[in-house]
Amino acid sequence: DTYILNGRSYLYSVSTPLAYHCMNTDVMERWTYPYVPDTDLRLVYEYSRRNIYIGTGVTLERGSRLEENVVIGKLCHIHAGAYITRSVLGSNVVVGENVQIEDSYIWGNVTIQEGCTITGCVIANDVTIKAKCIIGSNCLISRGITIGPDVSLPIGTRLIKQLEAMQGM
Repeated sequence: DTYILNGRSYLYSVSTPLAYHCMNTDVMERWTYPYVPDTDLRLVYEYSRRNIYIGTGVTLERGSRLEENVVIGKLCHIHAGAYITRSVLGSNVVVGENVQIEDSYIWGNVTIQEGCTITGCVIANDVTIKAKCIIGSNCLISRGITIGPDVSLPIGTRLIKQLEAMQGM
């Protein structure tokens, strides 16, 4: 559910990955103005057409492509041939050559090596996805996980470290 309070406040109830995606899309498309990435005084983003926000110290290699509704956190490196659309990348993310990322949320300190496809996922901090992996829709990958190379995760996969799973019991 989305609520606009007094014409100045924005409230969204996030209870599912789809709701998380819809709320983030509202922010990237500036429906929540002035609550958008380029007005956050703690972080510095450059805003450009098609709702693309690029943080400080980002390297976009020639041939990389940001389509629409994309937030790239500070100090990220996007290699040649990478394609990113409708996604958020946190700080210190490395995206390898010919990686495709769509409808995904990738937190900080993540490395995605060449030739991977990431669609409709949430990937937590400190994750490494090795070359030529396919991460299917609605996958949730917890912090500190390493995947691959050449692994295909089916739709809806949830990966957490065993220690975290045991502590939750």
